[in-house]
Amino acid sequence: MLLLVICGSVATPPAYAVTIVEQERGTFARSHVIRSPNFQEDVEASETRTLEAFDAMATSNAHLLPLVATSSAWLESSLGTRTTRAQGGATSILVAPEGGRRAETPADSFFEIIFDVEEEQPFRLQGQVDSLALDSEAFAFVELLYYGILVIAEHTAGGGEYDRFDDTGTLAAGRYRLTALALSYGETAGDASSPAALASFQLAFEVPEPTSNTGAGISLLVLAGLARARRRSR
Repeated sequence: MLLLVICGSVATPPAYAVTIVEQERGTFARSHVIRSPNFQEDVEASETRTLEAFDAMATSNAHLLPLVATSSAWLESSLGTRTTRAQGGATSILVAPEGGRRAETPADSFFEIIFDVEEEQPFRLQGQVDSLALDSEAFAFVELLYYGILVIAEHTAGGGEYDRFDDTGTLAAGRYRLTALALSYGETAGDASSPAALASFQLAFEVPEPTSNTGAGISLLVLAGLARARRRSR
């Protein structure tokens, strides 16, 4: 007599995913020209800030010929429980062929999400940060923090640097913050100059689909038991 007992059941893979609880995404650009030597008179200035759901762009221009100041920033992003992607950049350009005037062109592209992890799970964070600065400032960074304190991943680029990264690991249960920033800033000090700055970031944060072979293993046990039963009945 054959007694076949199978313990267990077909397991459902754990629902690896993150829950986004807060987000902030936007761009900023400002071009500012000052005529007077004491830097208090605003000749021409324009400013734009946007906080849109998925795509954002800000541009600003200020001209007091022959001085030309322009800045711009852009952001594209998509959020998901398993995959989040974002890329953004900021550019500042000044052309001052003669002295006597001061101008500045700050711009930034900002992305941040705060999310919860209910159970331990693997992750992958990949992308790059770049910067280019000519007599100006450019800075970009991407960081992943645990409870806003513990650094899980951090990548920065400034002053013409770049960093390409591909991080993998395991997230413990808890709250995380994923932040990216591209910042550019150009300024003339009343002399003839042509500063330029460019910064950008790109990231993909992924939580892979869980896999489970438990169901397949139980099926093999059933088939093996049936095969033994047939051999004994002959």
